[in-house]
Amino acid sequence: MTKNNLSRRHITRLAITWLLPLIACWLQWILWDYVKPVAWVLFIPVIFAAPWISGLWGGIGALLLSVALGWFFFAQPLNASMPADYGFHRSIIVILATGLLFNFVHHRLATYKARLKALIENSDGYIWSVDQKYRLLVINANAQRLWQSHGLHSLAPGAKCLPIPRQPEESAWWKALYDQVFAGKQISLERPLVFERQRILELHSSPIREQNGRVTGAVCQCRDITERKQMEEK
Repeated sequence: MTKNNLSRRHITRLAITWLLPLIACWLQWILWDYVKPVAWVLFIPVIFAAPWISGLWGGIGALLLSVALGWFFFAQPLNASMPADYGFHRSIIVILATGLLFNFVHHRLATYKARLKALIENSDGYIWSVDQKYRLLVINANAQRLWQSHGLHSLAPGAKCLPIPRQPEESAWWKALYDQVFAGKQISLERPLVFERQRILELHSSPIREQNGRVTGAVCQCRDITERKQMEEK
């Protein structure tokens, strides 16, 4: 059932993606007197939006369809009435090359993002990251269960993880920790938390930095060390 739903969703996305060049062509035909002689003005947004909607092959299909429609309805008639050196043939090469490059770059980025998400989700630890407004950027399933046990239930990226409902002391503790990381510190400590039962977590938190060194957030990783601590005490 899930595979069928995914397949239908993918087919729907492809249909929407390949319909966009036709809509762009129709609109440009209506507005042609105002946008002439820019033959690709409404096709360019379609070319760049398509891979976001349906991935690599949907994007390439929309690119080829856009180039074909743009050439047949707009560039070719203009080419016949313009000087030979006006450059319509070169514009097709530029559009194709730029569109293909964008599709492949977007595909590579989406692949890396999916691998990173799988790596985070398959970790047996608790992993999450926040920006400087205490909004979640990334969170795995284990960390979601951890925070849900503390009363935070809206845990999608973009949701605020502070304050923690009805736990002002806990909120203050995490805010102080995040603020230290935002100041550029790396923090490693052990902290007891009630999660299903009393647990001891080893927490590591580091700043997220841009290339220029500016801190934009904090990433946190916890692992349960309760059993190890119990063995050490024996």
